[in-house]
Amino acid sequence: MPLLKKIMVSNLSRAGRRFYSELYESFQYFVLKQSITIKIRNTQFYKDQLLV
Repeated sequence: MPLLKKIMVSNLSRAGRRFYSELYESFQYFVLKQSITIKIRNTQFYKDQLLV
């Protein structure tokens, strides 16, 4: 019985780790996308300033 519990716990933790790593990766991707969008907006802003 304790062995079964151990296996269940290890599987759960593995699934949890995978979930958290995927969550973290998607968060990093979101942050990267946001920063790229901000950079694009800033360059557009500077171009508009130069045109004026």
